[in-house]
Amino acid sequence: MDLAKEFNFKIASFHHAVEAYKIAQPLADNAVCASMWADWWGFKMEALDGIQENVALVDRKKNSCAIVHSDSAEGVQRLNQETAKVMARSSALGLNGSPENAMRWLSINPAKAMGIENVTGSLEAGKMADVVLWNGTPFSVYAKAEKVYIDGALMFDINNKNMKRLILIACLISSCSITAVALAQNVLIENATVHTAGTRGTLKNTDVLVQGGIIRAIGPNLLAPGVARIDAKGKPLTPGLFAGLGDIGLEEVSAEKSTVDASFSLGEGVTGQMRP
Repeated sequence: MDLAKEFNFKIASFHHAVEAYKIAQPLADNAVCASMWADWWGFKMEALDGIQENVALVDRKKNSCAIVHSDSAEGVQRLNQETAKVMARSSALGLNGSPENAMRWLSINPAKAMGIENVTGSLEAGKMADVVLWNGTPFSVYAKAEKVYIDGALMFDINNKNMKRLILIACLISSCSITAVALAQNVLIENATVHTAGTRGTLKNTDVLVQGGIIRAIGPNLLAPGVARIDAKGKPLTPGLFAGLGDIGLEEVSAEKSTVDASFSLGEGVTGQMRP
């Protein structure tokens, strides 16, 4: 950070920051994020001082920017469960381990590190409609994403078994970003428990209106004539989760080759097309 000041450049985030808790205050003072594993430690010399409370201790500082991440192609697909472990350690320390605070570690804080927090990372009117509807609390081992919208396009539906294959083909032919624009929907998601990851916190029995790939409004009893409606029935609605790898959805269990698709390529290749 001293070098950044001397040579006038900005550090967005320190990755694999297993000892970030030791410099939590300087990180906050310099508006630098720390991207941390939930509980990895001891796997090499520079990780011997890693502790399970690392994220919690970084997060407790005012103006901090704690991020839960993984460079494992498996772990990065289960960051919600990794974050649940951090929530437990935070609560054990008497710190803020609430679902609303934890969601920030997966959404708005990574967006800050990437410099895109003004357009995505939280559920706010005017931001990109990157939205996930869950079947229950996102931080449960039983959690499943029911619907995933990227830029307002329904890119995953748990009840549509063919959608994943069709979306993958479309991404390969053009790109996932172009595909999302082409498939953008106007939809009103009603009666959701909205974890905004923003200043409004968690909103119960709340509607979210998506039009033209953008979140147009958030509030109770929204009116949107002619727009498709989805009754969330109180289920959690969150921002899209951010991951630092391009292998999402391409590797399920690394030890089982039949579940690994990362080597499959067409055109620019799958990994190059997957949006982080």
